[in-house]
Amino acid sequence: DWGLDFGQPQALLNQQREWREIVKRDLNHPSIVAWTPFNETIGAARNHPEAHRQALQDTYELTRTLDPTRPVNDASGYVHVATDIFTVHDYEQDTDVFRERYSAVDPGHPGTTPIRFPELSVPYQGQPYVVDEYGGTWWSEASDRD
Repeated sequence: DWGLDFGQPQALLNQQREWREIVKRDLNHPSIVAWTPFNETIGAARNHPEAHRQALQDTYELTRTLDPTRPVNDASGYVHVATDIFTVHDYEQDTDVFRERYSAVDPGHPGTTPIRFPELSVPYQGQPYVVDEYGGTWWSEASDRD
């Protein structure tokens, strides 16, 4: 979906056609464990909220129809509409802050779970919760000696 203009109806039709081809092509590939048709759609959610919501809902339903055996992560990272896996992206550098932030994830109490852009995303509803993009956290030998 990189560069997809959610404001162009033809672009959305093309995306749906191409996504259908991808899922049908790769349906029996053993390394596919989940489908993730979109990534970080915050711009579209802000600029074209209805088109964004409809495109993610339609793509989720299309994917589940074509492959009911695998979960669908509608938009990796943030601004979920319909998803079987609730994912977030977080590049927090402080490991203590990162640990504290995600210690609150509790499927039994979804309101305590961190959500990027909660004003645009559907609420967390107890799905598997994954920080599926992170980085920049490292161990420094020099700091270990200090």
